[in-house]
Amino acid sequence: MLFIIYWVTFKMTGKREIGLIAATLLAVSIDSIEFSRKVRMYTMFMPIFLLFSYYAFQFIESNKRSGLDFVNKFKEKIGINLLFILPAIMLGLLSAHLHLLAANFIFILFTYLLVMGIIFYKNKRKSSSRYFIFLAFLVIGGWLLSLTNGAFLSGLGTQDHFSYINKSFSDYSNVILAVSLMILGAHYLIKSKLKEGVFIATSYSVIFLGAMFLWDRNTGSQYLFFAKSFQIILIAGGIWAVANFLKENLKNYNKKAYLLSVLAFILIVPNLTYFFQDENTYTQTSRSSNPNYNKVFGYFIKEKNNADVLISRNFRNFYWRGSKTKTYSLGGERAGEDEKKLTQERLENIMSKNLSGWIIYSDNDESFISKEAEEFIEKNLERVSNSNIRGPISVYRWH
Repeated sequence: MLFIIYWVTFKMTGKREIGLIAATLLAVSIDSIEFSRKVRMYTMFMPIFLLFSYYAFQFIESNKRSGLDFVNKFKEKIGINLLFILPAIMLGLLSAHLHLLAANFIFILFTYLLVMGIIFYKNKRKSSSRYFIFLAFLVIGGWLLSLTNGAFLSGLGTQDHFSYINKSFSDYSNVILAVSLMILGAHYLIKSKLKEGVFIATSYSVIFLGAMFLWDRNTGSQYLFFAKSFQIILIAGGIWAVANFLKENLKNYNKKAYLLSVLAFILIVPNLTYFFQDENTYTQTSRSSNPNYNKVFGYFIKEKNNADVLISRNFRNFYWRGSKTKTYSLGGERAGEDEKKLTQERLENIMSKNLSGWIIYSDNDESFISKEAEEFIEKNLERVSNSNIRGPISVYRWH
């Protein structure tokens, strides 16, 4: 993950220094550390989506020539580079397989093409028509997709998830400082490499604003994690821009000013106090913000009887692998239509067929449990309490 963000940042900005700063910021990112310690798709989704975005951008914008004449002629006539079509398609499919949030790339591409078309049109450059033509095809394709697959737009609606502001900037010691460096980084990148700068700034902005105002789903830092790479690249660009300014303007101390400013920002910008707190990902108490699934499901495996069944989110099945436990899906976006939510009727039906079992869910799963089912669980099932069950997670059993 660190090498990927370094490599993509270097390729997009042309500066190895910015790549190293970005990799360093990711290494001390609270979200990155916490999600890396969990066996969940979000950890893999972020770097894969970043690679997909990079190759998709190259497919649209790269002028790299090929040894094949038809590839070069296709670029000249149509404006897209076939050298990058295979990795873009493969990484795009993998991203979509990991999480449906990969569909946000359609809105990123729409915004990028619109912004670049306007910029080139104002500058009276002929290539502006290329962006508007691509944009027209994208809109038609999106419209046809929405007609054939209602799920494409079903996850959107007017929202006010302002909690995503804190979730997006929880890695940093000061929100104002982080935002200022992002804006400065976007300005520097757009000024030095227009297309790359606009694409990176657009990628983060579209995902962040979409999460706040359009995503019709429960909120969670994990859903915004795949935008973290673009945010970090912008902040790294801002740090480098300040350091480079000091280097060029403090002639007598240019190297020292450059190195000390980079070091100072790396020490000041990230929320390094997190590593010295009584509660963090390395030290968990009952007040911890994230449950330790290894311990929770480890306790379940140790205490369950052979006939016990489990009701939980299926994507966590890694934690009880090998236990030969019959499992019922608690719910989720990718669950079957009859399993998307745990209702009281469905729960009672499961219990009538199984004399004993467990229900394990985190606070973040509550949107997949009906209110009636929650009340039924609290009244009729035994709540399990143990030192291994800490944080915002609930464990119940019946027998």
